[in-house]
Amino acid sequence: MDGIEPDCGTCDLPFLLPENRDAWELYRTINTRFVYDFHALPLVFNVYGMRCNREEAKGLLDKLILIHGMVAKDARTKQGTHHPGGGR
Repeated sequence: MDGIEPDCGTCDLPFLLPENRDAWELYRTINTRFVYDFHALPLVFNVYGMRCNREEAKGLLDKLILIHGMVAKDARTKQGTHHPGGGR
């Protein structure tokens, strides 16, 4: 099955299925210092045209949570701080 490889250059994240590309792009935009510093999440949602019903929003949130978990796990592994139990 065709997938989309995250283009971060140095990560060991798996290929993404095509239906997850939008979630990956949104995650990469949300997870920036600019969005954090300027509280720009509403702007991001506006730019991305985020108009969805409750079920669609829950599905997107689930995808974002999974992506964040993979990214955080990859970062911890590279830092040598990975703990299999999920603890710190």
